Amino acid sequence: MTDPVRQLMVPPEAAPTVESLDERDVVALMVQALDASWMALAFAHFADEHEIRVTDEVLAQRILENIAAGERRLSVLSGNALGALEPRAAKRPDGRA
Repeated sequence: MTDPVRQLMVPPEAAPTVESLDERDVVALMVQALDASWMALAFAHFADEHEIRVTDEVLAQRILENIAAGERRLSVLSGNALGALEPRAAKRPDGRA
Protein backbone atom coordinates (compact mmCIF):
# COMPACT_ATOMS: atom_id res chain seq x y z
CA MET A 1 0.00 0.00 0.00
CA THR A 2 1.18 3.51 -0.68
CA ASP A 3 1.53 6.33 1.78
CA PRO A 4 -1.67 8.48 1.64
CA VAL A 5 0.23 11.72 2.25
CA ARG A 6 2.67 10.93 -0.52
CA GLN A 7 -0.14 9.99 -2.88
CA LEU A 8 -1.82 13.36 -2.25
CA MET A 9 1.30 15.06 -3.62
CA VAL A 10 1.35 13.13 -6.91
CA PRO A 11 0.80 15.57 -9.79
CA PRO A 12 -2.45 14.82 -11.68
CA GLU A 13 -0.60 13.94 -14.88
CA ALA A 14 1.40 11.28 -12.98
CA ALA A 15 -1.65 9.80 -11.25
CA PRO A 16 -2.64 6.30 -12.31
CA THR A 17 -5.31 6.02 -14.97
CA VAL A 18 -8.46 3.95 -14.58
CA GLU A 19 -7.05 1.38 -16.99
CA SER A 20 -3.85 0.97 -14.95
CA LEU A 21 -5.65 0.14 -11.72
CA ASP A 22 -6.85 -3.35 -10.97
CA GLU A 23 -9.59 -4.22 -8.52
CA ARG A 24 -7.20 -4.59 -5.55
CA ASP A 25 -5.77 -1.14 -6.21
CA VAL A 26 -9.26 0.39 -6.33
CA VAL A 27 -10.25 -1.26 -3.06
CA ALA A 28 -7.00 -0.07 -1.45
CA LEU A 29 -7.67 3.45 -2.73
CA MET A 30 -11.19 3.41 -1.26
CA VAL A 31 -9.79 2.31 2.11
CA GLN A 32 -7.18 5.08 1.97
CA ALA A 33 -9.84 7.66 1.11
CA LEU A 34 -12.03 6.54 4.00
CA ASP A 35 -9.04 6.61 6.38
CA ALA A 36 -8.04 10.08 5.17
CA SER A 37 -11.61 11.31 5.68
CA TRP A 38 -11.69 10.00 9.24
CA MET A 39 -8.29 11.59 9.94
CA ALA A 40 -9.80 14.92 8.90
CA LEU A 41 -12.55 14.33 11.46
CA ALA A 42 -10.08 13.57 14.27
CA PHE A 43 -11.40 16.36 16.49
CA ALA A 44 -15.08 15.96 15.65
CA HIS A 45 -17.46 15.19 18.49
CA PHE A 46 -20.05 12.48 17.92
CA ALA A 47 -23.09 12.14 20.16
CA ASP A 48 -23.18 8.33 20.09
CA GLU A 49 -22.25 5.17 18.20
CA HIS A 50 -25.20 5.60 15.85
CA GLU A 51 -23.89 8.98 14.68
CA ILE A 52 -20.46 7.45 14.07
CA ARG A 53 -21.98 4.61 12.00
CA VAL A 54 -24.13 7.01 9.97
CA THR A 55 -21.09 9.23 9.30
CA ASP A 56 -19.06 6.20 8.22
CA GLU A 57 -21.84 5.12 5.85
CA VAL A 58 -22.14 8.60 4.31
CA LEU A 59 -18.38 8.80 3.76
CA ALA A 60 -18.19 5.31 2.27
CA GLN A 61 -21.21 5.86 0.01
CA ARG A 62 -19.79 9.09 -1.42
CA ILE A 63 -16.41 7.43 -2.00
CA LEU A 64 -18.12 4.55 -3.83
CA GLU A 65 -20.11 6.99 -5.97
CA ASN A 66 -16.96 8.87 -6.92
CA ILE A 67 -15.04 5.66 -7.69
CA ALA A 68 -17.94 4.52 -9.90
CA ALA A 69 -17.74 7.87 -11.72
CA GLY A 70 -14.06 7.21 -12.45
CA GLU A 71 -12.39 9.41 -9.81
CA ARG A 72 -9.05 8.02 -8.62
CA ARG A 73 -7.40 10.96 -6.82
CA LEU A 74 -7.22 10.35 -3.08
CA SER A 75 -7.58 14.00 -2.09
CA VAL A 76 -10.68 14.42 -4.28
CA LEU A 77 -12.27 11.21 -3.00
CA SER A 78 -11.73 12.23 0.61
CA GLY A 79 -12.76 15.85 0.06
CA ASN A 80 -15.96 14.91 -1.74
CA ALA A 81 -16.80 12.42 1.00
CA LEU A 82 -16.33 15.07 3.68
CA GLY A 83 -18.43 17.48 1.62
CA ALA A 84 -21.34 15.03 1.80
CA LEU A 85 -21.60 15.44 5.58
CA GLU A 86 -24.23 17.73 7.02
CA PRO A 87 -22.76 20.84 8.66
CA ARG A 88 -23.07 20.85 12.42
CA ALA A 89 -22.84 23.61 14.97
CA ALA A 90 -19.72 23.56 17.10
CA LYS A 91 -20.30 22.57 20.70
CA ARG A 92 -18.28 23.17 23.81
CA PRO A 93 -17.01 20.13 25.74
CA ASP A 94 -19.85 20.60 28.24
CA GLY A 95 -22.35 20.08 25.39
CA ARG A 96 -23.60 23.67 25.10
CA ALA A 97 -23.48 25.55 21.81
